[in-house]
Amino acid sequence: MKNLVIGIIADREHANMAVDELNNKNYTKEISTIVKEDIGSEIKTTQDKQEVKEGTTSGAVAGGILGALVGLLATATTVAVPGLGTVLVTGPLLTLLGATGGAITGGIVGALVDMGVPEEKAKLFQDYISRGEILIAVTAEEDREEEVSTILQNHGARDVFTAMVEE
Repeated sequence: MKNLVIGIIADREHANMAVDELNNKNYTKEISTIVKEDIGSEIKTTQDKQEVKEGTTSGAVAGGILGALVGLLATATTVAVPGLGTVLVTGPLLTLLGATGGAITGGIVGALVDMGVPEEKAKLFQDYISRGEILIAVTAEEDREEEVSTILQNHGARDVFTAMVEE
């Protein structure tokens, strides 16, 4: 059985470090993020400036603190969310949230509640996202969820929560 481990990270530096470590632990295909569109654009713009300043190759390799997160955001889908505006969603979470036609009809709160997240926690997650914080969710086998939770917490994630995912 798989579970969805969700955490909120306040800044992109720590979010990037968490995504890097998760990639190194072979969770690449299981990582999802939700970030407000304006924050996502800012992250991409900062990365572009870094690459121009340092040269494309060294900028892409050094990437500053943004590399892994920018990589995820490059594949992001823009989704309209009632009560939140436009967000960038990456990874399998897009399907789990039920996004169709560029919108999540019930909002992030409704979608997270449908996935087993208590409504109060889901509202808290949406509030964090609205303030520019980054939601990171990772689909993990039940025996590896503690590892994911620890990685997220080691990089500053708070309100880490595990929800069971229907297979």
